[in-house]
Amino acid sequence: MQSSRFYIKRFPPPNVVRRKLSSIKGRKLVFRGEVFLYVPEARELFFRIREPYYSCGKRYGWNPPIGFGINDRALDFAVKNNLKICVFVGDRTDRYYVTEAFKWKRFAEKHGSIETHGNAKIYIIQFSDGNFTTVPTEP
Repeated sequence: MQSSRFYIKRFPPPNVVRRKLSSIKGRKLVFRGEVFLYVPEARELFFRIREPYYSCGKRYGWNPPIGFGINDRALDFAVKNNLKICVFVGDRTDRYYVTEAFKWKRFAEKHGSIETHGNAKIYIIQFSDGNFTTVPTEP
């Protein structure tokens, strides 16, 4: 009998549905120079972060110390349309992370994790299991 620990590391849990990358099709939107993919049928807004915000844990006292940021216009669009926000990180295409737009905005407002860069406000959310769900993908 295999231990459950081995099963979790080696194989995805049985209730996880893999998504094909080719099935992610939508309209390209640009908010403050950042490119997003809007999928109205699935009510999703995709974007890519080159690198997570690793030092936000020190700044805001979070553990795990990693965070993601999104600009105010994109987040307002997602909240207004009740969308899920889907984040690809770096060059990884084997998975993305999903959260609700209202959860992202509420978290940033509650923790005071709203930063201004130039003329844009960036809403930062802690990357944790409580805030995000991982969705594995297939090429």
